[in-house]
Amino acid sequence: MLNNPISNIDPLGDTTRIFNLEGILQRTINDSHANQEHFLTTGALDILGQVGFLDADGQGIVSRALSSFFIGENTRSQIEEIVSISDGEGLERAFVLDLGSGSKELQALDITANRNRGPSHFDVPNQLYKLYPTAVISGHVHPKTGFKPDDPQALHIPSATGYGYGKDFVAHLRRSSRGFESSPLMIATFQGYNLYTSERYTKKINPRTKGFDVEVPVGRGNIYNYQGVKIIE
Repeated sequence: MLNNPISNIDPLGDTTRIFNLEGILQRTINDSHANQEHFLTTGALDILGQVGFLDADGQGIVSRALSSFFIGENTRSQIEEIVSISDGEGLERAFVLDLGSGSKELQALDITANRNRGPSHFDVPNQLYKLYPTAVISGHVHPKTGFKPDDPQALHIPSATGYGYGKDFVAHLRRSSRGFESSPLMIATFQGYNLYTSERYTKKINPRTKGFDVEVPVGRGNIYNYQGVKIIE
């Protein structure tokens, strides 16, 4: 983006980025393919680990064949359109990245509708996993009204509430018997987007609530612009 206040630290792009299904970056392959983020199962990651004898382009091809879904040029363009609307309003908007039919490339769907929202909050619909059963990533926009020139990364930091629970870390999509499993989350701004992982349920039973303890991760992940180039770690 021409007026991006964050300088590109990797102008050539880390072209194939490998994430697990929880949204945690596993590795980067500096190949010659188009910039994409690919999400792999544990089994697929194991297979990828066995092809280290291939050059970067070969590993990139294998990783793309093994992935369950990916963020590509079309996905980024759709996210950028949602961000543009949000910036025009000065209000947050929410979206999901959905695995449609016929392609592994994710489609960004604006789910804002008439939800209660403001410049720094958005009420996510209940049972999002039922409303969008093929969605695999949930995200929201932090509008540029909150941009701080002296701290350009601030817009990409997930917001957190007290008591150890982060509102921008809440999992919405991967339902299991224990509740919601950890899944990828995204914050998008006029600068770009960052991927990070949601809260997760631990195996330990909380004696006070008789339920599973919840671990809130720390970190916001790398920030990428809408050409898929990493602009800050």
